[in-house]
Order: sequence, then structure tokens, then C-alpha cells
Amino acid sequence: AAALRRAGEVEEAERILRELLAETEKRSGRVSPDHLSILVSLGVLEEGRGRFENAHARFQDALEIARTLHGERHLETARA
Repeated sequence: AAALRRAGEVEEAERILRELLAETEKRSGRVSPDHLSILVSLGVLEEGRGRFENAHARFQDALEIARTLHGERHLETARA
């Protein structure tokens, strides 16, 4: 998805990320490292498209998952 985004295929990257998010949630649940990673990627994509409220929501969800997975003071939580 990142390569597609860099190549200007933003809609396709977003479609793939949304599909991955749904599949990951079914497979691993909402609180998983994969789900966290995809949320951050979607947030970056949304931010790049000027959809700041959507990006903020993705980043907030990612932060809550990181806190649950790693605790408040972990490096991965800070990255989220």
C-alpha cells in the first residue's frame, strides 16, 4: 500500500488498507499489532489527502491499541 501511495495510486492504497483492516480484525481481533500498524498507515494516508479529522480518529484508535498492547510508556505507544 505504501508503494502504491508513493506511486500516486492513493485510492488503490486506501482500498487495500481498508480490506486489510477488516480481514485483520476478523482474524486477530481489533487489539493486535497488525491492526495497529494498518490503522497508522491509514492515518498517514488520510493525513496526506487532507482528511485531518479522519486521520486524527485513526491515530487515536491506534494509540489506544498501543496502550493496551504495550502500556503507556513503551516506545511503540509513543510511535502510535
